[in-house]
Amino acid sequence: MTIKQLKDDNLNELTIGVGGAKITTQVKTSNLNDDSKDMMEIVNSVKTEK
Repeated sequence: MTIKQLKDDNLNELTIGVGGAKITTQVKTSNLNDDSKDMMEIVNSVKTEK
């Protein structure tokens, strides 16, 4: 998980990666906790062939 503060003090770039799958979005600081949980579920649902 990577969190990068953007020029707008209220926005952050949130990147979550698990097992070769990665998702990135811009979220408000107040929503970081909830959005990161949702994104983690999405990334964990990705199935890859080995």
